[in-house]
Amino acid sequence: QWLLDMLPEFRENLATFRARLSVEKESRRKQGYDEIAMRQLSVSEIEKEERRLESDLARWEEGEITEFTKAYPSKELASHENDLFRRMAMAAIQEKHQLSHIYFREGTTVELEEDKLFSLLPTALTVWKNGILDIKFNALLARFREIAGKGDPEEERKIQAQLSEYIRMRSEVAKNIGDRILSPKRGK
Repeated sequence: QWLLDMLPEFRENLATFRARLSVEKESRRKQGYDEIAMRQLSVSEIEKEERRLESDLARWEEGEITEFTKAYPSKELASHENDLFRRMAMAAIQEKHQLSHIYFREGTTVELEEDKLFSLLPTALTVWKNGILDIKFNALLARFREIAGKGDPEEERKIQAQLSEYIRMRSEVAKNIGDRILSPKRGK
């Protein structure tokens, strides 16, 4: 709830940030046009350079807004008056591992987390569905073990049918996530 209460303040701060960003963008645009004007270029080259400048400015602005948006909740939570909130926020935003710079070669681009989101989110949802199916399957299996051999064959058949349906659904979900383990875990 507290995070939802932050939303109006966030929107106000974002509008202020955008206004400051707009001033800086215009300054960068003017500097870019001045640099283009100082070079000896043909009309088509000037148009090409201006398009490149506008594209670079738009990409820069989008990156700055994305960084502001990503950093805002952690900044607010890290300075919250509640010690628990502060500790949890600091634990969440601290880098766990430092990546070695030897793995980055000149000219290669590093895929950003937000770029990976569109591929990771469907996989995460499928894994989540698999977990829900696993929980339901294990609960139904425990129920089946409770009533097995207690004289209610109709109830046993219903639960067996449900178990086979869960196995079928888990098999389909497992195909989507590349999981090969389709049988339930067996206790020793």
